[in-house]
Amino acid sequence: MKKMTLTKKVTALIEDDKKYTAYRISKETGVNQSTITGLRTGKKKINNITLETAEKLGKYWEDSKKMKLIDFYQIEDLQSQKAAMEESIISLIQDDINQAKKFVENDFVAEPGSAYEGFDPEWDDVEQVKELAKENVTDVDEAIEIERFYFDGQDFINGELDDLEKINEELEDLTDQAEKIIKIVEDIEDKGFDIVHVVHSTKSLSTYLTLNKSDYERFMEEYDGIAEDDEFVESDDEIFGVRIANHPSGEFWAEGSMKNIAYKNNYINIDYDNFF
Repeated sequence: MKKMTLTKKVTALIEDDKKYTAYRISKETGVNQSTITGLRTGKKKINNITLETAEKLGKYWEDSKKMKLIDFYQIEDLQSQKAAMEESIISLIQDDINQAKKFVENDFVAEPGSAYEGFDPEWDDVEQVKELAKENVTDVDEAIEIERFYFDGQDFINGELDDLEKINEELEDLTDQAEKIIKIVEDIEDKGFDIVHVVHSTKSLSTYLTLNKSDYERFMEEYDGIAEDDEFVESDDEIFGVRIANHPSGEFWAEGSMKNIAYKNNYINIDYDNFF
């Protein structure tokens, strides 16, 4: 992004009250919420706050503009799936613990329909039930360890662990690819190019940058042999686009209509697998 003064960074942050609430800024920067509210209402002026406060707010705004893994739709979706699966596993094991607690509290008399119906204190392992009743699960790793110790995988009959492992593997692969894209974007910015706009594909990791047309020739010289402009058609616009991906563009498979949908590609193309 274009270099900005500290005052302009703070001003941009203060003016964007939809994305950055006073509560959120205060919580994440440590700056008093009343200070932020005062700046927004005009009761306080930027040139009257301390340099330390201004630097905190400026850095917060700057960091918020940097590309992050969560900006990629596919990664965000997988992280949500992972969180839901982990919560399901934790809930499953906590239910086992709760049933064991109730069973012990009832002096080993099982309620109808409980997991301990048919349990015989004279023959079955009472001590193990007592130990399970003392457990408390706080995260997914602990839940898996408890399950393996007490039930040896019998709880996960629906393939929960396999599903979680698959999500983790896919997330790791996508994260590696997304980090390549983030490094390319940082490289472009470090070379002094002003990235006007960034858009991420909802169907892949493809990332689309908009740059000022005045930088086109320098950009192609800087990334000679890396940036491909075979599909690029110069227009009267004051901007040009750069597409960062690792696959050909031009169409995608639409599940809803069960057919390939073609779209116009008027971008400089960079293959992130061949960049470094």
